[in-house]
Formats: sequence, structure tokens, C-alpha cells
Amino acid sequence: MYINYQESLFEIIFTTAVEMLGVAYEAAADFAQVVLSKITGFIFRFDHVPNQLILKDVAYDGERFIATWESVSTQADCPVCGKTSQKEHSSYKYGEMVQDVGIARLPLWHCIYRKRYICTNDHCICVKFMETFPGFVEMRYSRMTVNFVDHVLDTAVNTSSVAAAKILNSQGAEISANTVTRAILRRGASQVEKNFYDNAGDVEKIGIDDINLRKGDSSTSCMVLVNLETKKLLGILRGTTGDTAQQALAMFPNLKIVSRDRGTAMASAANALGKKSVADRFHITANMHEAIERTLHEMLPKSMYIPVGNAWFCISNDTESGQTVLTEIPASLTEEDIKKRVRMANLSSQAERKYRDTLRVLELTAQGKYAEEISGITGIPVDKVRSLRSGMRETASAVEKKIDEFMADPRSNVKKQKSVTTSAQHSSKSKVEPYRDTVEAMLKEGKSHWAIHEELCKQGFVGSHSTVDNYIIKLGRENGVYREIEEDRSAANDYFVPLPERPQRISVRIYSAKTVYNRVLARIRDHRDAKNGEHEGSEAEPSDHALDSKKKSSAIPASNRMNLPLNLVDVLNWRDPDPLESKKPKDADIESSVDSLIGSMYPVFGHMIQFGIDYHNFMDNNNVAGLHEFIEKYKGDSCWRLAKFAKGLQMDIDAVTNTLLYPDISNGVVEGMNNAVKCDKRVCGGRAKVDLLTARTVLRQLPEPSGADAKTA
Repeated sequence: MYINYQESLFEIIFTTAVEMLGVAYEAAADFAQVVLSKITGFIFRFDHVPNQLILKDVAYDGERFIATWESVSTQADCPVCGKTSQKEHSSYKYGEMVQDVGIARLPLWHCIYRKRYICTNDHCICVKFMETFPGFVEMRYSRMTVNFVDHVLDTAVNTSSVAAAKILNSQGAEISANTVTRAILRRGASQVEKNFYDNAGDVEKIGIDDINLRKGDSSTSCMVLVNLETKKLLGILRGTTGDTAQQALAMFPNLKIVSRDRGTAMASAANALGKKSVADRFHITANMHEAIERTLHEMLPKSMYIPVGNAWFCISNDTESGQTVLTEIPASLTEEDIKKRVRMANLSSQAERKYRDTLRVLELTAQGKYAEEISGITGIPVDKVRSLRSGMRETASAVEKKIDEFMADPRSNVKKQKSVTTSAQHSSKSKVEPYRDTVEAMLKEGKSHWAIHEELCKQGFVGSHSTVDNYIIKLGRENGVYREIEEDRSAANDYFVPLPERPQRISVRIYSAKTVYNRVLARIRDHRDAKNGEHEGSEAEPSDHALDSKKKSSAIPASNRMNLPLNLVDVLNWRDPDPLESKKPKDADIESSVDSLIGSMYPVFGHMIQFGIDYHNFMDNNNVAGLHEFIEKYKGDSCWRLAKFAKGLQMDIDAVTNTLLYPDISNGVVEGMNNAVKCDKRVCGGRAKVDLLTARTVLRQLPEPSGADAKTA
């Protein structure tokens, strides 16, 4: 189309370069070729223009490029009846502006002068019509070319309409957010029509599921239809009733299989149309897990006591906190034991009171007492009892940590003593001086200034503990009292003379109701793994080479994708932790005995494990006979939730049987589509309605343009 233009243009450029600029012939030819390629690159942007349009002019008005086209057509098709007409209405041509993809961040508009024709069909309601250019202009009244709409949709389907309009305007387009939305709806509507009309006969397997566009709001409930063979969205229906589902499924004449969850609306729709209904495997398993979890919560008692060795354990399922508490406390915790712990942990008087109250609350909680009962026994306010109980694990752990620090360095408490200023008065002028003998004696016993202050107050001293603390520091600086004390202790090199043994630990482990439920699932999973032989030899210890390779891999952090210096990585704290250090071993004796102790005292624990094992025996093997045996075994179970689950399988026996017969049919694609729709709604600021969400999703699934389409886009 443009061959003659190119030849003439090459001659003009070549001649100008030789005659006016004095350039050599060979250099002029190269120069003309480069300039021609730049100009024709602009002209070739119009290679998608139909042949009946002739380019008259290309102008630049300082803001945009405007290409003027004139129609030379001799016939046109009626948009109503489709009959071709050669009868022109008049010789006058009507101009219309159409936007195209911009050039160099500048808008490009086409000014098209088109003809008007008269329809020659006497039965057509359309008398006269304007000629159209399919494939070039989007539609009759559209002010955008097909290429420009494609460019808009490529941007809009991955972000909101407002953001897409800003991006396109920055690239040289002239478009608003509302125009972007209308383009998405127009193209999306045509694709949905193809799904439900033109391509409906190709659909044989459909997955259907419900979704709430707004969380917790049933008025926004919809149904999502997905073609399981192509894994593409067919449409989103407003409402979740059986009639809505039946009406939509009836649009597909060759439909054979409907995959669904356990909802009755979708089940009734599939049954009414005589289609095979397949219950989703994931939803059935989720219902089984729910039956186990709720049964455990209902049937486990409030508290159960398990004696082990010289200590005692308690697993308390408290309805107030909803947690299971596993405590380890010495069988006889006397007052002397508590004083010894306080002294070794070097607790302040306030911390000591909190520690004593925590131990008392812990002991009564393990006995099954409520917060009100504990408050009545101890005299501690109810709110404080709940506060102590919620933090008892941290309190006990902190004290045990301080005791460990003391055992590692008994003189660490002496090293932490503070000092007074050099301008302070002599100790003889202190109000504590009359009690000097008592202070020195208690210091040799290892008492803290808190304990000394308490004893002095009993003897009539009036003053703060800070005064006593400062007096002790002055004694150490002036008279070498600390030196004498340290000499007494240096014989054993310990803070105590002699160093006492480490008291038995007090530990608190808190398990939520979910943790007990997870233990059941873990035992079921172990049984499945052992049966399938998937993890044979996994218990073998890793070799030294494997450990070294792990350590080497953690030497360079995986998060250092910016190739920063390692010292800067350490400053930014980006270094990944060592996987061997992050997996701290648990107390094997306690953890391994919990399951067996619970199972021996409360058979429901083992019953739940067996229930899960029996379920997976037929589900994993797709055994239809095993399904019927499972139903017969548990439909009369004493645990009513297990019986309810088995009866539910019996009521939906056809769909569950098809689940075993068609193991490849799953609603996983539909669940993924639900997540994509929810994400799309968040991208749109939560304001997108069903039609816009459907249009955006189906357009995102379209294949990428290729060939000439990709070139023009």
C-alpha cells in the first residue's frame, strides 16, 4: 500500500543529502535509508486500517497527532439485517474522531470521514445507516480503535479502572476511569455470551461453588461457575438458591458432571437436571475434621490429673480461657523452697509477691478452680487472678532463667550492685547506722537490701529501701564489708556458702483446644504415612556432610538478593537463622507421654484417631465398599457428631460415591477462582459489582495476542 510512498520519499531524502548537504552517494544512501525507516515506522502504525480508507493527511497540533482518513467504499452491510447495500444516501461524508494507541507518549487520533448508506431490504426497520469498519473501530459509536481497546484492557485487567486511567494518560492516551470500565464491561459481555451460547456445547464438566463478595454479608452471595476442563471462569451468578443454579446449568446442553461442595442448593440443581453430582473431596474431609474437633471439645472433661514420678501434671480444659494447661510442679513445694528460689533469683519484694501469687494461682488452677473460686480462697481480686493466670508461663520461665544464671555465676548479683556519688555523706551520718550490726549480719547471709529493709522496719526503722541500699554501698566502699563477705564466699567460689543444689524446675505448658485436635490429626497422618510407605528411613540421622552443607547454605543469607556486603546484611539483620538452631528440641519425656496418658484415661481420644483412620482407608483408596462399611459402622456411634457425619454421607451417597469413582474431579480450581475474584474486588477498592468482576476475570483468561495483533498492540 505504501510502496510508492516509500520510493518517492527515499529519492527526496537522497537528493537533498547529495545536492544541498554535499554528502557522498554511499553515505547519502545510508542516511536516506535510516530516515525512511523512522518515517515508515510511523506510517506502519496504520497497517490495520481497512483498504476502503485513504490517508489524506497526518498533522501535529502541538498536543496530539491527527491522521485524516476518507472512505472510498462502494458498499456496506446493514447493522440490523446484515444485507449489503450499494445505495449511498448522499455524497456528503460525516467526520468522526477515533483514538488509537499513542506514539512517543503523545495521543494519536484518527479523523474518519465515512459514508451513509440506505438499506435496500424492505422488511428491515433500519432505513439508513452509517458504514462501519470492523477490526479497526471497536464498534459503531465507539471513539476507540480495536488496538487501543486491547491496550486499555491489557492495563485495566491487572489494576483498578482509576489506576489504569492514570497509567494510560501518562503514556499519552486521553481516557477516563469510566471509559475504562465501559470498555471492560463491553468486551467482557461479549466473552460471557460466548461462554453461555456459542461455546456452551463444548462444556461437559463444571465446578460450582458459592462466594460472598462482602465477608459476612449474605446479601452479596454469588455462585461461581468454572469449566473444569479448561479451568476458566464461565460466569458469576447473583444468588445461591437452587433455582439460580439450575437455570445456569441448564444453559449447557452437553453437561455431564457437576463438581460441588456439600451445599443442598447445588445438589438439588444437579439432581433436577439429571447430571452426575460429584462431592468435593476437600469439603468432605473438612467436615470430618470439624466433627473430630467439636467432639473433642465437648467430651473432654474440664480437667484431668496425671501423676508422673515425683511431680504431678494437670491438663485443664478451662472453659473460661479455652486453653489446656500442662504444669510440672514439685509434689511438695514448701515455704522454704519458695524462699530459696526467690533468694537465688534475686527477686525484688514486688517480683516476689507476684511470683508467690502466681504459684498459688497455678496450683489452684491445676485443681480445677475457677477464677472466682481462686479469688475467694486467696483474697486476690478476680481480675488480677486472670492476669496472673494468663502470664503464669512467662513468670515461671523468667524465674527459672534467673536461677540458671545464678547457678552459672553465683556472684553475678554482687557484680550488679550500683554505686553512690563521691560527694555523699559518710555512712556514720546515715539513719541506718544504729542498725549496723543487723545489716552486716544479714549481708553475710546473702540477704538483699529488700530483705534487710523489711527486717529493719520490724525493729523500728523508718525509711525507704533506697536508703538502706545506699548505706550498704557506703559500707562496702568505706569499711570493706563486701571484701569480708566475698572472702567468706570465695572458699566455695559461690554466692552461697555452701552452694545449694539446683531446685527442681517449675514449668508450665499451655495447650489450646486446637493443639489437642492437632495431635489427633498428627496421629492420623502418621498412620497414613506408615501405610503408604512415603517416609521410610526419614527418621535416620543426617550425615555430617549434610549438616555441613546446611550450615554452609545458611552462611550466605537467602534474603540477600541485593548482593549487599555481609557486614551490612548483619547491620540490617537480614541474615537468615540457622535451620538447625531454629528447631529447638522439646521435652521428649513429657511430649511423648501426653498422648498415651490422655488415651489411657479418656478413650474418646483414641476413638477420634480410629475414626480418622477409617475415613482415610476408604477415601485414599477410592474404595466404594469401604464407604458403605464406614457409614454402617459410625451412623449409630455414641458420639453424635460422628454419627451425624456418617448419616450425611448416607444422604448424599450418590455424590460421595462419584467422588471415589472420579478421583480427578475436584473443586480446587473453583476455590482458586474464588480467591482470584476476592482479590480482584480488593484491587477495585471493594466497589466492583458482579458484572465488572465477571468481565475482568474472563478477560484476564483470554490468550495473549499473536502475529499481526501483537504487532499493532
